[in-house]
Parts: sequence; C-alpha cells; structure tokens
Amino acid sequence: MVELAPEKFYQFNQDERMRALDDAHQRFLHDLATDIEEAHLRGKSVRDIEIARNMKCEGFDAGIISRMTGLSTIEIERLVVNG
Repeated sequence: MVELAPEKFYQFNQDERMRALDDAHQRFLHDLATDIEEAHLRGKSVRDIEIARNMKCEGFDAGIISRMTGLSTIEIERLVVNG
C-alpha cells in the first residue's frame, strides 16, 4: 500500500476536479476551525456554533437562531454553510 502512495498522490494532483474538491474541503475545515476558535474566545460553545450552522442551512431566520443559541445575528451571518 505504501508503495502505491506516490503514484496515487500524483494521479490525485493531476485531476483538476479532485484538486478543486480538496481545495473546497480545506477551505471548509479552515472556516470551521476559525468559527470554533472565535467561539471559544467569545465564550460560546462549539455545540451552539454547530446548531446555528445547521439551523442556517435549514433556512431558519438569523433572529430565531440567535434566540435559540445565544449567538449574535452578526456571528450567525458569518457562519459558512456548505451544502
């Protein structure tokens, strides 16, 4: 398996679609880490961030999400929703 890794890595890097998907995934992970770090700095729980992101994805109004999670509407609007 280890012997195949360099070839698989090369093939992955040659596939433009796979690189684009990986870039999008890496941006998502970065945005998530940033949201979590900012939440910790502001004393918000990671669970509140997850709930707010899910509610936003489902189309809930930012005011409702704010009342349910304690996050400000500005924090909610800044959440990145993928999907």
